[in-house]
Amino acid sequence: MPEPDPNLPATTPPEAIDPPAGPDPDPSPEALASADQPPATKHPTPQVSEDDTDLSPAPDPVPAETHAPTPEAHPMIEVHPPHEKIHTVKDFLIHIAAIAVGLLLAIGLEQSVEYIHHLRQAHDLEESLMQESESNRDVVMADITSIDSAIEALETEAADLDKSSVSATKPAFVYTPNSKNFYLLPVSNTAWLTVRDGGSLSLLSSRIVDDYWHTDYYAAESIAQLQDLFKDLYETSALIHMHKDESVRSLEEKAQLLQSFARLTGDFRHLRSTLLSFDEANDIAISGEAFTEKKMKELSQQESALPAN
Repeated sequence: MPEPDPNLPATTPPEAIDPPAGPDPDPSPEALASADQPPATKHPTPQVSEDDTDLSPAPDPVPAETHAPTPEAHPMIEVHPPHEKIHTVKDFLIHIAAIAVGLLLAIGLEQSVEYIHHLRQAHDLEESLMQESESNRDVVMADITSIDSAIEALETEAADLDKSSVSATKPAFVYTPNSKNFYLLPVSNTAWLTVRDGGSLSLLSSRIVDDYWHTDYYAAESIAQLQDLFKDLYETSALIHMHKDESVRSLEEKAQLLQSFARLTGDFRHLRSTLLSFDEANDIAISGEAFTEKKMKELSQQESALPAN
């Protein structure tokens, strides 16, 4: 046998071809059913070259249709009859006792809250009354100083007028007794009126109410007297300025002016006495003392004290 040429390419022997299989000698019914159907055609896979490649981004996939989960039906609450009897006298009493205890607790809590609120209101009212009383002290001191100055000037003018001789040829000249800085201020009772007319008296103690009731009495008296004093003061000023030169030209005018001076001096003294009584009552209310009958007599018999000349 000749040797193969090494320069020739090596050849692979052909593969053995199996002979076609013959028919199944005993086909099954499933095999016969599948044999009746036409064979599925296979489509060849298209070959895509590099030049035909599409580099555009692929479209977003269409999301599958989502279905909301079907809510589960809520289970029905079943009410079962109690296993124990509830219509006995003992159960009834226990039930009533529980209700009574609950009501008492609710009422007690409500009353406690209301009590604390009333305490806070009472504290605020007492604070406002105290501040008003403190400010009234300064008002009384300033008014008494002005009143003393006015009384002294009135007495001096009345004495000069009384000594003067009045005639048609030699009239007596009278000047106003009040200085340019003369002023009087009424005491304040706004806080007390707010408590009294606002229905808050029940929040305060009886001692505080009694003290400020007496204080308000003298405050109201001083305000009324102050109004009368200013009325007489205007009338006296009209008599003084009856003539342009502020002169008294007749005995009748002299008598009228002297009488007006006396009435005005009495108004000042009366107002001074009432303000002193108010100041003492105000001090009692500030200190928190009881307003006794002895103190009331002392205030009712209060006399005006003029400064020493």
